[in-house]
Amino acid sequence: MKATEHLLISNYALSLSYSFSTRATTALLFYTNVITPELEDHITQLQSLLRDKERLWEHPMLLPTVVLYNQVHRAQLHLVHDLDFRLLRTEATLGATKLLSAKIESGAIRTGLPIQYEDALQTGPGFKRKGSIPETKVDIRQQLVQMNSDSAACLFVLATLTWQTECATLLKDTLSDIIPSLALDLACATNEISDFIKFTTSTIKNLTVMNDQLCARFQAQFSVVSDMKF
Repeated sequence: MKATEHLLISNYALSLSYSFSTRATTALLFYTNVITPELEDHITQLQSLLRDKERLWEHPMLLPTVVLYNQVHRAQLHLVHDLDFRLLRTEATLGATKLLSAKIESGAIRTGLPIQYEDALQTGPGFKRKGSIPETKVDIRQQLVQMNSDSAACLFVLATLTWQTECATLLKDTLSDIIPSLALDLACATNEISDFIKFTTSTIKNLTVMNDQLCARFQAQFSVVSDMKF
């Protein structure tokens, strides 16, 4: 088996054969741990998913569908528990940048002009505090390094989600192609797997929207930092 060019974003390489006479699936699965920290072994996760769908074991599309679903689930964990946390940390570190982003987008502040951190706070909506602003020390160079790394992670996830969309389409088309060759008593299993693929596809679409929003928020942080005067 030769690893595909998408191995780094897919985490998996799957080689599979199916016997229509014995209804036995034989597979070779190679996996890495690229997209999330090791929370639980891939094989343990896949075994748990397969046990929950024991009634579908004789169907040839069960394993590739479960493998894709597991990969999508890990991408979801990565987005929610890792990337979103990184962005919240950045927004908390830079403090007023969310306010500045909103002011820039609304036209209250024109990009390209120097922005004073203190002025932005004092003119922010609902700001009632008078007097001096406490000094805030941020290592901008280190912060930008971290933001670049986080933005690259967003692009990596985008590539992963794009690949997942292609895989879901492939699974859907393959399922349609093999239906005439399947035994009639696998019809119910086919319908259930078809619904499973649709659910996975819907999840990928939702994650793509979420990732796009995260990328936009990261970009807003870059825009604000570049317009700030230090």
